[in-house]
Amino acid sequence: MLAVTCRCVRCIDAGADIQFRRSNRLDVCLVINHPIALVFLPAADIPSFVGNGNIDLGITGHDVILEAKMQDKITQVQRLAFGKCALQVQVPERGPIKTVEDLAGKRVVTSFEVLAGEYFEKLDDRLALVGGQRTKIQYIGGSVEAACALGLADGIVDLVESGDTMRAAGLHAIATVLETEAVLIKSTTPSRADHTPLINLIASRIAGVVAAEKYVVCSYNISREGLPRAVQLTPGRRAPTISPLEKTDWVDVSAMVLKKESARVMDELVAIGAEDILIYKYTSDTFKTLLGKLVKTPEYFTPDNIRLALEHLFTPDVVPPTQIGAFLAATHIHKVEQRPEILAAAAEVLRSRALTAVIEDDDKDFVVDIVGTGGDGHNTFNVSTSAGIVAAGAGARVVKHGSPASTSLSGSADLLQSLGCLFVAPTAGTPIARVPFTFVLASHYHPAAALVAPYRKSLPFRTIFNVLGPLINPARPRGMVLGVADRALGLPFASSLRDGGVTRALVVCGAEGLDEISCAGETWAWSLTPDGEIVESVLHPAQFGLGTHPLTAVLGGRAPENAATLTRLLTSGGEIPEALTPVLEFVLMNASALLVVAGVAVDYKDGVRLAKESIVSGAAWKALETFREVGRTAAASQGK
Repeated sequence: MLAVTCRCVRCIDAGADIQFRRSNRLDVCLVINHPIALVFLPAADIPSFVGNGNIDLGITGHDVILEAKMQDKITQVQRLAFGKCALQVQVPERGPIKTVEDLAGKRVVTSFEVLAGEYFEKLDDRLALVGGQRTKIQYIGGSVEAACALGLADGIVDLVESGDTMRAAGLHAIATVLETEAVLIKSTTPSRADHTPLINLIASRIAGVVAAEKYVVCSYNISREGLPRAVQLTPGRRAPTISPLEKTDWVDVSAMVLKKESARVMDELVAIGAEDILIYKYTSDTFKTLLGKLVKTPEYFTPDNIRLALEHLFTPDVVPPTQIGAFLAATHIHKVEQRPEILAAAAEVLRSRALTAVIEDDDKDFVVDIVGTGGDGHNTFNVSTSAGIVAAGAGARVVKHGSPASTSLSGSADLLQSLGCLFVAPTAGTPIARVPFTFVLASHYHPAAALVAPYRKSLPFRTIFNVLGPLINPARPRGMVLGVADRALGLPFASSLRDGGVTRALVVCGAEGLDEISCAGETWAWSLTPDGEIVESVLHPAQFGLGTHPLTAVLGGRAPENAATLTRLLTSGGEIPEALTPVLEFVLMNASALLVVAGVAVDYKDGVRLAKESIVSGAAWKALETFREVGRTAAASQGK
């Protein structure tokens, strides 16, 4: 639930894409495109509702929070850069009172009893006023400015924005109690931890709106000699983007700068020799320029271009749906997503916006993941998730990163949910438990990527975000088995994994365009060794000591069907139904590869042996049950 005042509507409607219809005289409405109720409240009431956990997010004034004495119960998520004003002490302009010391001990009217009381209490103490000598504070809910003219007060404490009302009442300010503005707040003790991903998403969108209003992009050329000073002038929100030019002693720099400081920055850049200086905002027009380059000359689309394009996409209310769809289609059609430098740059942007995953005893275990890019169109059984569970039962520590299905009938998250697993959003200070198998839901850690999720799902092909998913596991595993649906992606992905800090990996692509190790025949493979070498080879079921099976024998269904199949596989002990043999061997092959990468198995046949023992002994099922129980315990402790 989100509480706002009427003045905040533009920020949440157009900016954050929270779409709603509010009927006349109704203060509560449902949001159309998110599971949110929107409540319109007086600003003074919002801190109490949020601080007590009745409402998840609120937009109100910083002054109101202090007046309600709720500063210890709320967390300020974001200053919103609007509603700026000052709480000031005001007196009649032509009266005898010129300073707050003159006003001390007299009558003060205000609608801010707490803040005015605290201010004058300190003043009275400093002036050693006692008893009836002390300042008299009286509360009035409205028309505070009229109090002096009506003879109710000698001075007032009220908010001043433009000063027009103050001057019209014949008043002037003699002191400022505090400066204030609108802020986005959340409770320090939320009542529903499962709301955290949506809270993070909305907060991220609103932050993007604020950034879009406060910042502009500054682009210029500078000599390498002048670059250090230029970077000091334009450090950017995180770091400037620097690209080489054809003149080897010059570079192109692009950085975000505060809009209000842009003129000064331009002057100082000119003074140090910068040329071709441009100032512009993130708009659909600036994105159109990037899109044009991607479509017309994709070979010249650089890592800096992809970074800038993604920053546009992740800034709410900038890029319209038609341009988002065109961008996703163009990166796919022109195979820009297959270039290692593009993958690395895009992954860097997503990681910079991701929440940090804390892994319990990460230094004691070699954490691994097994994942496919998806989009292969074969709709096979959920083999990577199943293989991860089996490998965990055989001794690997698996932290799998995934999502609901985007292009298939059943994604990893769908399968696990059908098996009764709960995905509890991360909370500050709580690490991912040290258990054999864990699953981290991508949307819990990548709120920025959620902004483009609806457009991905509406397209009939794999997008760059499918491709990026395996590279942005927030657990940062040191070992991976990664399946790609296109042979051309094999080497780029192996290189990207190496650049991202993975030390042992196996990138695979079934000859049928399958993003797993194929049970039907050959699989192309790229092995990343600890010394950073990438070795290309071809795998075959025979190398695992297994037979071949057509892909039609391992087709999957929807999540409940696949969950039932996996349950039979992991709970049959040594009496696995013969009808499940193709699925069993499909899982054994992929689990074996993960065990080899994890260093648990010495070779693929040894990996098959360990994986089979994991299934038959019930260890794999126990690994799944442990994860399921950890999720339920966490959900119960957070009141889910």
